[in-house]
Amino acid sequence: MANYKGNRYPVWAIEVDGTVVAYDAMATRHVKSKATFARQIAISDDGTVWIVSYETDASGGGLKIYFSDGNSDWQEADGKGPGAFKIAGTSDGNCVIITNDYELYALNQKKEYTKLDTGVYEIDCGGGYFWALKPLKEGSIPVLHYSSAKGPLQWKVFDGNVSPTSLSVSLGGDCWALLDEVPYYFKKDGKTKNAVIPGATIDAIQISYKNYTNGILSATDVTDKGNLFLQYNSSPTIEPVYLPVKGMRADSMVTTYYVP
Repeated sequence: MANYKGNRYPVWAIEVDGTVVAYDAMATRHVKSKATFARQIAISDDGTVWIVSYETDASGGGLKIYFSDGNSDWQEADGKGPGAFKIAGTSDGNCVIITNDYELYALNQKKEYTKLDTGVYEIDCGGGYFWALKPLKEGSIPVLHYSSAKGPLQWKVFDGNVSPTSLSVSLGGDCWALLDEVPYYFKKDGKTKNAVIPGATIDAIQISYKNYTNGILSATDVTDKGNLFLQYNSSPTIEPVYLPVKGMRADSMVTTYYVP
């Protein structure tokens, strides 16, 4: 995966005031938007950055969507779509959105929408796989599902009917998420789940793990600048640990397919 477009930066984030920023490999902050611009952020495997804005989409009732090549020039995806509530990048350089009615749509850079499913509460994509939270029946708690991203969706329920939060699908197609604020990974065999650091106790609210070299999570250590960012360190010379990344705080973030 080349360091192209948004993949030139290991981490993108939305700060407390809605400003989009990117952090380079030296953790230097680069401003990419005005304040009050973004509420949600995602990245496609080719480095296209997608955001859900604060602006209402009058034609669809959701919020407006914008995308960028990793710079400060944002294009509005103003096709005849419903607007978004949540967003995730996909393996073809495009994205999927979830509406405020939990409907799932694919959206491409030609601003074309295709309805894929209903009853989807959270989703992410990577390595040719979708992972999502969907209820088994109407009114029940959403549980973890997975499907190949090629062709029509054919959801399979992950063993145990687990309900993690903050889904992040890696380049290998496995899902990283939080169970009771602790980072876990879920294998695409549909059965294997393990704590990232066995025995670790950590209060986390979001995890992003697109590339195995740059796993980041945000902790509940909060200031007026946002949540503290911690980076997963699995160096063979030390025990696996999450270490604070100096100066990096924001409201939400996404790691990329950056390669050192």
